[in-house]
Amino acid sequence: MRLTSFRWVTSLVLFFMVGCSLSGTYVIGSWKDPAWSSRVKTVYVVGMSKHDLYRRLFEDEFSLRLKDYGVAGLPSYRDLPAGQEANKDVISQKMAANGADSVLITRMIDKRKEELVTPGRVSGYDRGPYYPRKPYAPDPYYRNWNTYYDRSFDMVYEPPRKVTYEVATIESNLYDAKSGALIWSAQLETPSDEANIKEVITDFVETVTKKLSEDGVL
Repeated sequence: MRLTSFRWVTSLVLFFMVGCSLSGTYVIGSWKDPAWSSRVKTVYVVGMSKHDLYRRLFEDEFSLRLKDYGVAGLPSYRDLPAGQEANKDVISQKMAANGADSVLITRMIDKRKEELVTPGRVSGYDRGPYYPRKPYAPDPYYRNWNTYYDRSFDMVYEPPRKVTYEVATIESNLYDAKSGALIWSAQLETPSDEANIKEVITDFVETVTKKLSEDGVL
């Protein structure tokens, strides 16, 4: 295998492994009140974030996605102040005024760093772990400089590579608007990638709404 081909394959494998680790939201666990038998119709969406832009993107995306399930989603940023903790009575009043039968509150509870390491290797030559080292002797292609030069590109050391990324743990809780009781809860893990925040939010919202539908809440 030529040097260029080996580097291409190595880069492709690394990209695939990192891509699998960085992309996608995963449900760690979920719970639903076994006594809850109805389905919500109007959800007041509250994204708890100090970044007003992220909050708006999240609440708007969630409201749009809920429409696919025939459910009305109401972004709370239109009523509640940005970057501030709203009074519970105010939230209740806004929910009642908008005819919400439930409220979905989402917040990040943890963030950690993960590392993906690919080991170094030598292409084109491998004794294997079970073969003893042999006395050194030049291979036949050493006999001429041009064959040695040509084969040299087939035996290249590739150093280990390390990629560091962040993973956020987020929980979403759905409450009944009248009683205030918890209807449904889930914890999820998602990549914390601010450079692609729109894609991350879209994937997260799709995962949550799909799970809500599977659990018979939507």
